[in-house]
Amino acid sequence: MHRAGNLVAATLLLMFATAVNGVERRCAMQKPEFISEAQAIERFQLRRVFDIYGNGEPPAGRVVGVIEGDVCVKGDLLLDDAHALEKLFAIRSRAPGDFAFGGDASQIGLVVTGDLEVLGAIISSDVNAGPFLIVQRNTRARAIYSGGAELRFVGKTVVSDAVIGEDNYASTMFAGGLEAPVVVVSRDHFVAVEGKKPAFFLLRRDHLPWSDITRWSTFVHADLAARARSVDTGDTDDRIDMEKELLPRVRRGLPIVAASFHPGRDTDRHKTHEQR
Repeated sequence: MHRAGNLVAATLLLMFATAVNGVERRCAMQKPEFISEAQAIERFQLRRVFDIYGNGEPPAGRVVGVIEGDVCVKGDLLLDDAHALEKLFAIRSRAPGDFAFGGDASQIGLVVTGDLEVLGAIISSDVNAGPFLIVQRNTRARAIYSGGAELRFVGKTVVSDAVIGEDNYASTMFAGGLEAPVVVVSRDHFVAVEGKKPAFFLLRRDHLPWSDITRWSTFVHADLAARARSVDTGDTDDRIDMEKELLPRVRRGLPIVAASFHPGRDTDRHKTHEQR
């Protein structure tokens, strides 16, 4: 019996190791190849994709990273300049699986021509700027925190936790649909979703009438429940600070949304919108 038990344990351990190694093999990150901004404008039609490109010639020396085909990031995909990346690494040290893009000021954007899978979160933390991201096929991530970077998802996007839009300059667009428990929009961040939309929580008080959710306590994780109730019932000037309270959780891999939250059942209003 003892030997049989050891054999079973050894077999299970081998199966687990094989499964883990299988995931490791499937989740492969490849380094981007860099092309000039002028080449990227022509190849990827950036003047049509973004409003930021006028008719003039782009400055010399700037480059766009291109990853051909499918790619998997084992940690977080970080889209920020060097200063913002330092702040993110202060929240949680850089892990071997993290992929940071934009630390070199010449890197102004990243294009993935295939599917993008991020086992962690896609994070653009600087509310003023950040390298753009275009994913030409499908995307899967644990969470998305969108600050000052322009994010474009052409295929279907599936997010298991929250999608957060924090900046009032940039925009996040999901052309192939979005599956996520909730989209939290602060200030005037522009979030556009084609097709069926998830529940929206709009923090500007003049936009609340269009929110599917009007209270933090409707959807947040238990760790945030007491704080959420205080904000929901307290001083109208009190609010959950996205950068100070939500960004650290996203970076540390902690959930924003309660596991028990069901968007179709628990929203304050049963309608969805594309909102600014």
